[in-house]
Amino acid sequence: MLPLSSLNKHGILLEVVQVLTDMNLVITKAYISSDGGWFMDVFNVVDQDGKKIRDKEVMDNVKR
Repeated sequence: MLPLSSLNKHGILLEVVQVLTDMNLVITKAYISSDGGWFMDVFNVVDQDGKKIRDKEVMDNVKR
């Protein structure tokens, strides 16, 4: 599970999905919420083999 939150801006969800895709991660489920000025999204992601991401470095890179 990958929780992300930030200031909400136009196109931010697309940017997040693009980063996950570029890292060859697969989104299996997503919970999307926003209060207008802020977003809080939670993504369930796995690698190309369907395995959980356990590498802290990979998760830290996604959060940048």
